[in-house]
Amino acid sequence: MDVAFEIVDVREGRGRGGRKARTPAVYKYGPYAVVVSITAPNFSRRVAATFETPGTYSLRVDVPNARGRGRVTVRVADATRLNAEDSYSVSFH
Repeated sequence: MDVAFEIVDVREGRGRGGRKARTPAVYKYGPYAVVVSITAPNFSRRVAATFETPGTYSLRVDVPNARGRGRVTVRVADATRLNAEDSYSVSFH
């Protein structure tokens, strides 16, 4: 299963004295470490990747071959160790 996600980082970079820096946040806070995991009864898979800039990406993760319900979780951490997590329930048929 391909899990698509978008990394959004709209923070402004700050320079000396708290002034707005010339370098955008895109370059100051990357790389972004992403972990996508799928869990279901008697099943757990995890895929990790690193992305240099915000954007839309997808990762391929194995799914169980038996019917059941599970959870897809996407975790993102930037270079400053700021973490974000989102998850949703799924049904495998």
